[in-house]
Amino acid sequence: MFDLAIIGGGPAGVAAGVYASRKHLKTIFVTDDWGGQSNVSGEIQNWIGEISITGADFAHKLKEHLKAYAGTFITISEGEKAVAITQGRAIPISTMHPGLVARSLWRFVRQTSYGVGLRDPYSMQAAIDEVGAPRILLAALVGGLTRAIGRRGDFYRIAGVQAAAIDAPGTAGIDQFKDRVIKGPQDPTGVADRLRGMLGCEAAIVDCNDIDSAVLGHSPGVDPRVLRLALLDNPLGQGDEQTPLGILREVFPAAAPDRGPDQDIRPVTVAPERPV
Repeated sequence: MFDLAIIGGGPAGVAAGVYASRKHLKTIFVTDDWGGQSNVSGEIQNWIGEISITGADFAHKLKEHLKAYAGTFITISEGEKAVAITQGRAIPISTMHPGLVARSLWRFVRQTSYGVGLRDPYSMQAAIDEVGAPRILLAALVGGLTRAIGRRGDFYRIAGVQAAAIDAPGTAGIDQFKDRVIKGPQDPTGVADRLRGMLGCEAAIVDCNDIDSAVLGHSPGVDPRVLRLALLDNPLGQGDEQTPLGILREVFPAAAPDRGPDQDIRPVTVAPERPV
C-alpha cells in the first residue's frame, strides 16, 4: 500500500517525488516519458542553475535525481500510465503497409462525430493484424447487411473488442503519438491484477469516449457492469485532457446506519488503455 501516487515524469512530478521521499512517504511514481514537454526542447535557458541545457539532458537529470531516492520510499514504474503504449502497441504508420483488404474496407466504415476508429487504412490494417482478415471480412459483410435494415454496431460486435479498441493515427492526445496507430492492450485483466497488487486496491483497464465506455479487464473485486455505468459520462475526459488514471470510491447515503467513513469502502483504480 502506498501513501502517494505521482503520475507524470516532468519537473513537477519529479520534484513531488523528491520531496515525498524526503518526508518518508511511501510513493509510487508512474511515468511514460521523463522530462514531460521539455523532453522535446532543443534548448532550455530558463531552468535556474543551468545557463543552457537540452531537453534530452534535462530529462536525464530529472530521472537520475529521482532514482537517487529510489528504494525504501520511492517505487518508480515507467510506462504504466497508458497501458497500450507501454506494451509497445503504438505502431508508427511509417512501418505499416496496408494490404488490399484494408485499403478496400476502410472507406465503408461510418464516419462519426466522436472518433475515426477504423475509418483509416492504417487502423483497418491494425484490426486485420489483430483478429485476422476472415473475421474482419465477415464483420463487414454482416455489418453492411444489418445496417441496411437500420441496425448499427454489428461490425464491431463481430470484429471484437480488440478491433474496436484501436485508435487511428492523428487521434492520440499526445503529439508524440499522433503518427501512430494505437492498438488495444494485451492481457488487460492481467494488468489490472498487477495494479491491484501494487496499489492495494481493485483495478480495471477501461476504454471510454464521449459516447460509450467499455471495461476491457478488471481485478476480481470489480463489478464491470457497475463500473461501465459509472463511466458512461466519460469523467476521465477526451482528447488532449490526457487523464491516465481515475479513482472511484463507493459513496454511501448519509442515512446509512452505523457506518464510519472508512468502513467497507473499496476504491477502484481505473487505468485507461491509452491517453484519451
